[in-house]
Amino acid sequence: MTVSSELIDEVVQIVMRELSLLPADGTAAPNSAAGAVNLPHRVITESVLAGENTSDRTIKIATGAVITPSGKDYIRRHGIIVSNESNTPPNNSIDGVVLVVGDTKRVSAPAASAGWTVARATGNFDAANQVAQRRHHQPAVCCSAQPSIIACLVNRNTQRRAAVITSQTCLSELLREMNPDTVCLSTAGWSFAELLRMLKQLSERGRAVPADWKELV
Repeated sequence: MTVSSELIDEVVQIVMRELSLLPADGTAAPNSAAGAVNLPHRVITESVLAGENTSDRTIKIATGAVITPSGKDYIRRHGIIVSNESNTPPNNSIDGVVLVVGDTKRVSAPAASAGWTVARATGNFDAANQVAQRRHHQPAVCCSAQPSIIACLVNRNTQRRAAVITSQTCLSELLREMNPDTVCLSTAGWSFAELLRMLKQLSERGRAVPADWKELV
């Protein structure tokens, strides 16, 4: 039996009404930043996104919120950036960020599912600068048509360790051997499932940098 996304959304809406998952007044909380839309809903559907005028904007969702299949499609189609920032983030939050040079549509949905923030970079140098401003234990993924350039720029900073990967890279082996805190890639050819799996693997990486790690030139 094939279950359509429309049927899933219909079931979700029924459950939401029954369990009163929506805020008491039925509206979204006030925006916490200019241009951003704070969505307190526990289940994010296409109708929720459309009703809050989220196209081409950043939305902030609660930790643990679920995005339905049609919601993910809506996010991709309308260039929405998803952030899982909450008013009281847990102390053990991975605090990962996906920096994108160009279109964010491909990475927004998997990043939201993995609990990562998506941010735009104006170019390769800007992406590397944003990585440099983050603490070492905060992982970053840089998406660009020229990922090797970003990796080289990031590795000029002795506090960061960047590596270039593709969808064919054995990430578990790479993490074991190099333990980078930043990976750089071109999203072309990556599926939603592959991006999500990659982000989850990075979330579980160890914190220590190998003492004998050296950049190969």
